[in-house]
Amino acid sequence: TDKYEFNKKEIFLSLFTIGMIGLLFRFYFEPQIALTGDATNYFVYAADTSLKGKLSDVYFLAHSGWSIFLSMIFSTTKLDDPLLLMQLQRSASIFISVLTIVPIYFLCRKFFNSHYSLIGATLFLFEPHIIINSTLGITEPIFLLLGISSLVFFLSKNKKIEYFSFVLLGLFSIIRVEGLLFFGIISILYFVKYKNKKKNYLKYPVMLGIFTLILLPVAYVNFETHQRDGFLSELSDYSNASYKNFVEGVPDIGDPIYGKNETANIQNFVSNGIKNTTWTFGLFSVPLFIILVPIGIVTVIKNRNNFQIDFQVVTICLVTLITLITSFYMYARGTEDVRFLFMVMPFLVMISLYGISKWKIKDRVFIIFAIIGIIMITAFLYMDFKKIDYDYE
Repeated sequence: TDKYEFNKKEIFLSLFTIGMIGLLFRFYFEPQIALTGDATNYFVYAADTSLKGKLSDVYFLAHSGWSIFLSMIFSTTKLDDPLLLMQLQRSASIFISVLTIVPIYFLCRKFFNSHYSLIGATLFLFEPHIIINSTLGITEPIFLLLGISSLVFFLSKNKKIEYFSFVLLGLFSIIRVEGLLFFGIISILYFVKYKNKKKNYLKYPVMLGIFTLILLPVAYVNFETHQRDGFLSELSDYSNASYKNFVEGVPDIGDPIYGKNETANIQNFVSNGIKNTTWTFGLFSVPLFIILVPIGIVTVIKNRNNFQIDFQVVTICLVTLITLITSFYMYARGTEDVRFLFMVMPFLVMISLYGISKWKIKDRVFIIFAIIGIIMITAFLYMDFKKIDYDYE
């Protein structure tokens, strides 16, 4: 046992303190305006669902999980104050974002000791783009909570806990289409994990059944009301449209990038994807990962002979790859929002922690908390500098 390890009480108090500071950060930088953009779609769907006591038959959302969750919160009020409901939506998003400190800590613990895992949790919780996004009332906070938690459960040595991973993947899929892709890669990894214990293959149909049962009610109501299931129908539409635009070269009329014959092709799609993904990844790296990730990569290369690649490392890398593929598609279509890179965060945190863990530190406890303090101060200064003057706007 590492003599520097924290006990359970110290870990709880540390996480609680870091979480409370993270909560204060979010409320401090919370925009004092009504919901905008995608958040209004989730709001309207949730409000209509709350009023009618059933999934909205007026509005359609491909992935309505966040709105369904919000509708349960809205139902506890009189539904007569839209601004209050909007504040509830923002607050729910903020609290869920802070809760993600728990699964990210336990994910780090699979690779590092408690001290470094606290740094990892802090890196995630105080990443400025994560903080800003959590105040918008959209899907990323709950998407990250479910996605990272499903990874933690899947990597658990307790076989019974693995079932919860597929429960969370089902909920994940109701919220974002990436959940279906994550389910696919986790399913493949499940068979790899038990390649030498084939009797565990018999448990997979149960896990598949759990996943399907979570999706079926929502898919059934969507199909009955809107003639679309909201899951496979969306994937089919994306695939058909992409094939038509980028392989067959049929222009997407009205699209600012692919609306002409000379631009609707696979070469332009790949070129835009590489350019926009690289640029957005660079923006996303500022300010916390722009230094820590290169240090981590250099450390991995220097210690490549001692660097152990096991199933857990492979899982993190494959999940990151799936995230980058979906992000690449969005950026190739012209999107420049960093939120599509959020599930790359666990990988970036692990790389950063690997570099930090190789530093020669004498007074480890003091330095660890000093690093945590520096992360918080850096995040605050960056966000304060980038803060929008909402009164002026």
